[in-house]
Formats: sequence, C-alpha cells, structure tokens
Amino acid sequence: TDAQNPALSQWRLSTSMFGRGWSLSWLSESLPNKPHTQMQWRSVPGYKGPGGSLEVPNRGQLLFRRFGPDSCIVELTIGYEVPGLLQPFASVLTPTVEGILRTDMQRFARYAVDHQARPQA
Repeated sequence: TDAQNPALSQWRLSTSMFGRGWSLSWLSESLPNKPHTQMQWRSVPGYKGPGGSLEVPNRGQLLFRRFGPDSCIVELTIGYEVPGLLQPFASVLTPTVEGILRTDMQRFARYAVDHQARPQA
C-alpha cells in the first residue's frame, strides 16, 4: 500500500512461460467496500509499473459469504484486458493467469485457516 494514500496498492504477477520469466505490475485503487463481506478494486489508468512494463487494465472483487459458524466461501471475480503486445498469446495467457489465481486462492485459504481467531482458553 501507499503510505500517503492507503487506497492505493501496487501488485505484481510473475510467471515463467515460453522459456522466459514474465512480470506484469499495476497500481490498484480500492473502491467502496462492505466490511467483512466485499472488497473491490480497479487498476489506475496509465500506470505501467517499474521499468515501463505493459499496462494491464483490470478490476475485481472478493466476496465473503458465511458458510457455517467458523468458515466462509470466498468468491474472486477479476476482469482484465490482455495488453496488445500479448494478444497473440491470449489463449495461453488466460489459463496461465487462472492457474496463478487458483494457486494464490489455495494459499490464502491455508493462511486463513492457520491464522483464524481461536477462542481463548
């Protein structure tokens, strides 16, 4: 997050594909959220990241739905535009991004379970 503007945060997506490493980054701003139930954001137009990388316009939201006394269902929705330079690779890029997001959501689930508030004895 940005110390001067906590509504802004910088993100990076890195992967290996086609025999080389790729990294895309973007600046996001938080949109109005509903505490404990919804987080949403959109990328800041014109931001190209360190080194002038490609701009990746995107927006998304996380919804948290109660699923019992100690658990919830998390639903992630993301929309993004594949940069023009990468359009020829869109059919490969989309499943790659989906795989990265799936792995990140699984990692988040493990983190949440490991760090959930436990009743005091």
